[in-house]
Amino acid sequence: LNEAIGFREGDLYQSEKLRQAVARLYRIGPFRDIEVQVTPLSNQRVAVIFLLLKKRLIQSIDFSGHRQFTRQEIERTLRVPADLPFEEREWEDRLAQVYALYKREGYFGLKIESEIRSRARDGAMEIFFQIQEGERARIKKLLFSGETADLPPPELIRSVPFHFFRLEVLEGDIQRIRAFYKKRGYWMAAVGPPQTLFYPEENAVEVTLPVVLSTRVDLTFYRVDPQAGRVPLPSTFLSGISSLDRFVRIDQDHGATEDVLEESAREIERFYHDHGYPFVSVAVEAKPFPE
Repeated sequence: LNEAIGFREGDLYQSEKLRQAVARLYRIGPFRDIEVQVTPLSNQRVAVIFLLLKKRLIQSIDFSGHRQFTRQEIERTLRVPADLPFEEREWEDRLAQVYALYKREGYFGLKIESEIRSRARDGAMEIFFQIQEGERARIKKLLFSGETADLPPPELIRSVPFHFFRLEVLEGDIQRIRAFYKKRGYWMAAVGPPQTLFYPEENAVEVTLPVVLSTRVDLTFYRVDPQAGRVPLPSTFLSGISSLDRFVRIDQDHGATEDVLEESAREIERFYHDHGYPFVSVAVEAKPFPE
């Protein structure tokens, strides 16, 4: 510690050196608070006293009441390494991850009660929490907000009223809805993230999907032939490939610029090269969508 402090008895007192010493102590030591007392003495001397308050380390964590997830799954979600210093705000953040884990499976009414004890002999923290899972919520409504003039057909959506809420299913719905908009030329359409409103008295959740569409763009894929020039490239050029859309890099963050179209063409080329067509050259052209 004396080396970290950086000055000794007889040195000239400087407040800047004191601030540097405190910063070094925070870096090297398990301290949650450092107080410095400076007391004037005779003969133009001062006494400098460092009061160091060590961080409280988490000694143990235990919990009960979990049925939906295993102990290992909850421990992985908490991600608490051995001898982690206890900070109340950080612990609340870790519990928030457990809430999020349950919420993905529809347990919006989850309650967690924590008991945190400090051991008298060394100040180490022992944590216990009780999980009250409740029942999985059902979907009350699925709504769209924003630009809703061109909505996807109902058969694309699995998250329907009276079904249990599961975020994994909803994420699949969002992927299909995005694909629907791409087919209609809305390459930069943004769908989600989902917003949820929980009704505790009904144990039901209302889901809203924000939709932001964009200028419609018509893409044409070409195979560049040295003699014939640009030849339209059918989406079934390779057996088993239903669409080239998945190679297109246009999205809500990257418009239909020349660089993005060029990158998309190179992605398609690499795919064909990997499947036995080493000399295929591809171009992608964007035009306003025909209304």
